[in-house]
Amino acid sequence: MIRAALSLALLAALAAAAEELDGTITGGKAKQLVEEGAKLVAEADEIYKRWFLDELPPETREPEAKRMAGLYEKGMEALAAALEIKYDPAVNHALTSAARRQQKVQFWLFAQERKRVAPEPPKAAPPDPPGPSPPEEEPEPGKPGEVEEPPPIARMEFTADQPPAKPVDVELPRVDRGDPTMVAAREKRAAAAIRQVVKDHLDARRADNLLYKHVPCGGTGKVAGGAPCAECAGSGKGINLFHFRRAFWNCYTPLLRDSPGALESIRAFRARAQADSAALGPLVKSFDIAAIEQYGFWARAQVKETTTAGKSERWMTLVCLASKWYFFTPGTDGELVPK
Repeated sequence: MIRAALSLALLAALAAAAEELDGTITGGKAKQLVEEGAKLVAEADEIYKRWFLDELPPETREPEAKRMAGLYEKGMEALAAALEIKYDPAVNHALTSAARRQQKVQFWLFAQERKRVAPEPPKAAPPDPPGPSPPEEEPEPGKPGEVEEPPPIARMEFTADQPPAKPVDVELPRVDRGDPTMVAAREKRAAAAIRQVVKDHLDARRADNLLYKHVPCGGTGKVAGGAPCAECAGSGKGINLFHFRRAFWNCYTPLLRDSPGALESIRAFRARAQADSAALGPLVKSFDIAAIEQYGFWARAQVKETTTAGKSERWMTLVCLASKWYFFTPGTDGELVPK
C-alpha cells in the first residue's frame, strides 16, 4: 500500500515536472529574444551558404566570415537568454544548429589568424656530403608539441537516477592560439564569464536555493486525512525550478540538451528528486573558485567546496560556444573543440 502510494506520488511529480520544466515560448521577454535571435541567425545563414559553397570573392571571404561570426554570436546570445527564462526544445534545437555553423566559421578564422602569425620557415642550409644513414628512431609518446587524438566516445546513455550530465575534468587538445596580444585580450574577457558559469552552478546547488518548504502541506508531506501530498510527492519540500535548471541543465551545451533522451532524463530526474531530495546529491555549503586555466576554445576551473558530504577539491572543464561558456560533456561536445 505504501509502495503504491509512493509510486502514484512519483508519477504525479513526473507529470508536474514535464509541464513546468519545458514548453513552447509564446510571449513576453522570452519571445522577444527568440525573434531577435532568429532574425540575426537567419541573416548569418544567408552569408554562410555562400561562404560554405565558396561563392564569395576571395578578397571578401574573411571579412564576410567575421561579420557572419558576429551575427551568429549575437543571435545565439539572444536564443540562450530566452532559454534561461523558459526552456523550449525547438528554440534549443535552433541554437544547436546555429552553434555548429558558427563553430566551423570560428575555427576557420582561427586558422587564418594562426597562419598570419606563424614564423617564417628557415632557409634551407646547403646539403651535407652523403654519409652513413643513422638508424631510425622510434617516436617518443607524448613528445612536446604533439597532440594525441582523444579516443572515440561512446553514445550518451541517460537514466532517471541522476542528471543528464555532471561537470568533469577532461584534458582536451591544446593548439597554438595565435597572436599573444589577441589571446590575452580574449582571455581577459572570458575569465569573468567562466567564473560566472561556475559560480551560478555552485550557488544553485545550495540547499536554501534548491529546496524550499512546501507551503500547501506545511512541510509535512501530508494533506488532510494523512494522505501523501501529491504536489510535493510526500517530501514536504519543493524544488526551485529556476535553480534546478541552473544547476543541472542550463549550464550544459545546447548539443547535450538536444541529444536524444536528455530532456526525458532531466524530467525524470526532477520527479525523482522531488520525491526524494537525496537524489540531488551533496548540497553546497560554501565554495571557492581557486584557479582558471584557459586554452582558447576550452578552459578548466579548480573548485574547492564544502558540501553536505564534506570537503572536496576538483577541476571542471568548460567549452566556449560563441561568447558563452558551458560545462564540457565528452559524449556530445567533442566537435566544439578544434583538433
